[in-house]
Amino acid sequence: MNQANYNTIIGIDFSAAYTQVSYLDEEKRTVQSMRVPGGGEETYLIPSRILKYKGRTLWCIGEEAMRQAERRTGTLIDLPSVLKAEQGITVEGMHYTGSELLFIFLKELQQLVQTTLQISRITHVAVSVDVPDKTLVDRMTDALMQLGISRDHIRVVSHTESFLYYVLHQKREIWNNQVVMMNFGREGFICRIMKLASRRSQNNCVLTEEYDFSQDLNTRMLSSPDGMEQADQIFLSLLKQLFQGRIVSAVYLTGEGFEKAWAKESIPFLCNKRRVFQGNNLIVKGAGFCAREYFYAATLEHYLFQCPGLTGVNISLKTSLPNVESEAVLLKAGVRWYETEAYVEGILDRVSHLTFQVTSPVTGIGKAVYLELKEFPRRPHKTTRVGVHVFYTDAEHFVIEAADLGFGEFFPASGLKVRETIALPQDVERRLL
Repeated sequence: MNQANYNTIIGIDFSAAYTQVSYLDEEKRTVQSMRVPGGGEETYLIPSRILKYKGRTLWCIGEEAMRQAERRTGTLIDLPSVLKAEQGITVEGMHYTGSELLFIFLKELQQLVQTTLQISRITHVAVSVDVPDKTLVDRMTDALMQLGISRDHIRVVSHTESFLYYVLHQKREIWNNQVVMMNFGREGFICRIMKLASRRSQNNCVLTEEYDFSQDLNTRMLSSPDGMEQADQIFLSLLKQLFQGRIVSAVYLTGEGFEKAWAKESIPFLCNKRRVFQGNNLIVKGAGFCAREYFYAATLEHYLFQCPGLTGVNISLKTSLPNVESEAVLLKAGVRWYETEAYVEGILDRVSHLTFQVTSPVTGIGKAVYLELKEFPRRPHKTTRVGVHVFYTDAEHFVIEAADLGFGEFFPASGLKVRETIALPQDVERRLL
């Protein structure tokens, strides 16, 4: 475990509306949310906005960007929207890509963090984003590396994974049963459910489900008394369906949608034999706990996470030693799909295909996958060396590729490759039991 300087490790929640920062408190040995000046008072929330001052090469972010926009001293940019659109934006005749704007935002954020926490630099960071697609992960990683942070000291995780890190660092009584997190903001209404399930190995498997209720509930409904009453009834109905047959020990309510007192009937239903918490810093604290876990002191080694963005199966290659058949584990479950790949080499012995075993760590169900090598040149037994490359293209698809490497000077490599993309079979997908 890399024992980094406690004070220089931070977590970031980069969301559509706001960005937040957490840090490791050296005295309390826990994760705290960073308070920053905003609108005349301290706040945790930094609007994910960036502003370029007119006629100058200066930028500002957050509340300052919002204030300067009101004064019409510059151009205000909604950074998450630009990143999502991917085409960039033109400001005062200059075109800026999403990656360039992200770097500027993070540079300004870095200066804010260093000033607020009174540290000279940031050395390790975990960033939590809603959906960690490969493009966003690469952009975030590249921008942070430009700021002087080593690639090995950067983690980009999903909001769901941050949720899991947060909950598992609370008292055990909180997560004895299922735990529900509901995020209600301008972007929509997302429900995440966590359950800890024992499995055959010594590890515990942490399982998740996600539901998008954005079509049923939105913050526009809260602008009138009638809309609030309608939202309350819809929310209550959704809760009754969702909680049927579940034992839920705790519920977390996050997002600006829960700041108004509209859930007159649904909140009492939620509080019946359950602990209910409300706040907006769960995800950012989860990112901080993730950073602590990776860069300071690991405490969750015996837990296997199964959530969006993480691999859901173990992938093994069947091999043979003298008189013994075995499996070589190539890729494990519970790893961020964009951070994992494997390459091995071996010699073929009377086989015309490679056999892979894809197994769910949750159910124990496995499925064999075959890669035919009939296109490879015919040679005597044990005179064909093969290179096997396995990697994911997204969380639900992986590629297996075999290349003919020949056999030294006796049989030169043909250059032939066989490649196949595998969709994870439904019977080994992760799910709650």
